[in-house]
Amino acid sequence: MNRTIVICLLGVLILNAAEDKAFEFHGSASIEPEYTYRNPNGAQIEHEPFGWNFRFRPKMKFWGMPLNLNFLLSSYEVDFRQPFNRFKFSLPSLSMPDLKFNAPWLELQLVDANPTYSAFSIEGMNVRGGAVDLKPGKFRLSVTGGQVQRGIVSSDTTDVAYLRWLYAGRLGWGKEEESHLHFHYLKAWDDSTSISDNTEIVTDSLYTDTVQVDYPEENAVATLEGKVALLDGKLSFDGELAGSAFSRNTESSEIDNEYVNWIPEFIFTPRWSSQVGWAGRLGTELSIDNTEVELELEQVNWGFESAGITSLDQDTRTVRASFSQFFIKPFPISCMGSADIARNNLDGMDFETTRYNMGFVYLGLFPQKAPDLSLTYVPYFSKTDDEGILVSDYRMHSIIANSSYNFEMGERPQRLSLNLTLSSDKDEINADTGSFSVDVGAIVNHELLDNLTLFWNAGEKSTIDSDDEISHKYLGGLGYTLLLWDRRWRTTARVDFQTAVNRPEDRLFANLSSSIEVFEGFDVKLTTRFTTYHSKDDEDDYTEFLGRAELSYNW
Repeated sequence: MNRTIVICLLGVLILNAAEDKAFEFHGSASIEPEYTYRNPNGAQIEHEPFGWNFRFRPKMKFWGMPLNLNFLLSSYEVDFRQPFNRFKFSLPSLSMPDLKFNAPWLELQLVDANPTYSAFSIEGMNVRGGAVDLKPGKFRLSVTGGQVQRGIVSSDTTDVAYLRWLYAGRLGWGKEEESHLHFHYLKAWDDSTSISDNTEIVTDSLYTDTVQVDYPEENAVATLEGKVALLDGKLSFDGELAGSAFSRNTESSEIDNEYVNWIPEFIFTPRWSSQVGWAGRLGTELSIDNTEVELELEQVNWGFESAGITSLDQDTRTVRASFSQFFIKPFPISCMGSADIARNNLDGMDFETTRYNMGFVYLGLFPQKAPDLSLTYVPYFSKTDDEGILVSDYRMHSIIANSSYNFEMGERPQRLSLNLTLSSDKDEINADTGSFSVDVGAIVNHELLDNLTLFWNAGEKSTIDSDDEISHKYLGGLGYTLLLWDRRWRTTARVDFQTAVNRPEDRLFANLSSSIEVFEGFDVKLTTRFTTYHSKDDEDDYTEFLGRAELSYNW
C-alpha cells in the first residue's frame, strides 16, 4: 500500500498584536513518524510497523483571557483498545483584563478532562466530556461528566469492556491547600448495549458451554473530605470518609423493598447483585523548618468500589509513617525514612490473610568539595496464612549506595558516579526459594572539548540462588555527545551491551540521534535504534530496527 504523508506545521495568526494585544498565539507543535522492523523469525511487535504521533499545544489569549489546547493524534489510536488520542481544551481563568472583565474563579476543561477531587472519589481519571470548577473566594462547586471507558469486545490482547459513563460533583468550603470541608459524589454505569458479543466458549473434560464473560456494572460513591490547618499551616490534620454502592450486574433484578424504593434512579438502583462498602483515612502532617513528619491510617472495606480511581486494594488496613530532616551545617545532609504496615482479609472473606511491612531509610551527604554519598536501606516483610496455617514468610533486604564526584581535568568538568546494591530475599517456609545478589556499576562523563563529551558505563551483577548456583550478568556502554554550529546541532551516539553467564541472556543496543535547530523555534531530530536480544527461550529472541523523525516548532 502506498502512503502519502503531508505535514503542515503551522501558521501563526496575530490580530493587531502590535497595537493592543487583543489576540496572542504561541505554543508548540510536533510530528513524529516512525518505522519498526523485526526479523520475521523472532518475537513479533504488538503494533503496526509504521506509526506516527502528532502533538499540538497552542496557548492563546483573548483580551488577556488564557485558553490552552493540548492535542495528541496518533496511529496507535485503534477501536479495540482504550483511547490513546487526547483533545484537551482548558480555560484556567475566565478573565479578560483588557475588557475590564474579571472572573478568575471559573475554570473549564473540555473534551478530555482530568479532574481530581479526593483519594476515594475521582483522582486524575481521564473523562471524555468536560469539567467545570467554580471557586469564588472559599466556595467550591465542581462538576464533571462524560465517558471514562470505551466499549471493547474481548480478544487475544484485550479484555472485554462496556462503554462506561460517569458524572461527579464537589461542593464545599475552603481552598484545597488550607482548612476545608468538601462533599463529593460520583455515579458510573455501563451501557449494556455498547458491545454486541460478550460470550466465549468454555470447555472442560465433560462439557462445552457458551458463557457470558462479563456483566455491565453500576457504581455510586459519596465521600466527605476535610482538612484542618494550624500554626500557619505547619500542623495539619486531614481525613476522608467514603461509602459506595456497587452492582456487579445491572441486568439482574431490582430489589422491591420499601427501605430502598425511595432512592432516586439518578443516585443508584439497588439490585440483587448490589453490595455496599466503606473506606476511610485519617492523617496528620507536621512541618517545621527543615523537618517533616507524616502519619496516616487508611482502611478499605471489602465491598468498597470507586470507578473514579484507577486501582484500589480492597479489604485492607494500612498505616503509613514518614520522616525527613535536612541539615545545612556542617554541610548539606538529608535524612528520610518511611514505613508501611498493612494487612488484608480484615473481614475473613478470603482464605488467605497477608500482612506486610515495607519502607526505606535514606541518608544523603553532600559536601561541597568532596564526593557526595547516599545510602538507602529497603526492607520488605510479608507473611501469609491460610486459615491459621503460615504458608509464606517472605523477607527481602536491599542496601543501595551511590556516590558521585565532580572534578576538573585541564579546567574541564568531569563526573564519576559509582553505585553498589546488595539484595537478599528468602521465604522462610519454602526453603527452595531465595537468592543473594551483588550489583556494582560505574558511570563516567568526560568533557574532552567545549563541544565534545564522552560517557561510558560498566557494571556486573552476581546472584547466588537457593541451590548455591552462581550466575553473572555483565553490562557496559560507550557513547559521545557532539555539539556543532553554535550548539544548535546536537548528535548523540551510544552502544550498550548486556550478557549473562550460566543464564543465556544477551542484549545489544545501539542508538544514534541527531537534532538540529534549522531556524529559531524549528527543530528536526532523527533517531535510529538497533536492538538484538537473545534469551534462554528462543521464541523470545528478536532483532529490531527503529527509525524515527521528529519535526517540532515552538513559537
